Amino acid sequence: MKYGLNMRSIKSNQVDRADIVFRGRMKRTPFLDHPAFQYSFKTSGFTRYKFGAVSGPSIIIDNLYHEISHAIDFVLCGDDIEARTLGGRYNFKVKMIAINGQLYEQVETDQCTMRECRVFAIQMKLRHMLGYKTSLDFMAAEYARLTIWLPDWFLVEGSNQSERVAWCKNHIIKLYHQYEEQQLCDAFQIWLDTIEGLNKEDMAA
Repeated sequence: MKYGLNMRSIKSNQVDRADIVFRGRMKRTPFLDHPAFQYSFKTSGFTRYKFGAVSGPSIIIDNLYHEISHAIDFVLCGDDIEARTLGGRYNFKVKMIAINGQLYEQVETDQCTMRECRVFAIQMKLRHMLGYKTSLDFMAAEYARLTIWLPDWFLVEGSNQSERVAWCKNHIIKLYHQYEEQQLCDAFQIWLDTIEGLNKEDMAA
């Protein structure tokens, strides 16, 4: 899924250049040389303890920021990092129900959408920390449109799609202003330190 925000899909022969751009941005933080900070332009999500830039057929740097933001959100929410990364990948739990032998997502709350709103807000704060100049309003609007694909999005406040998207946009902006840069840096440091230990344990097993 493309995130817009002038984040063009990267072709395979442009990966080296994209890596230079990404590393240049991340040099503004103390995390680039952390042993646990691993990423790939060939994988998606968070797998094998690596953040991935791939989403569907697209390779986009912003996907890396999104996965990093999930890690920060887990720490800020007090989640058990080991449980969230069993097998070296993110584990998101959605209640399932069997109907005629088929499994379907059974959503009872809007926790998935609320999580993504938090992550989008962190992602926007992170982008600004890394020197991106994209306006807050534009980013929030772009990310809010993506929430319609979440399984519990229909539980968000609003009677139609435009009202729900508008609510998500405003909520993302509200969350953005609640986060502090140092707070996000401290959370990511905790994540990396914890993941480093978990990865070593997995390799030794």
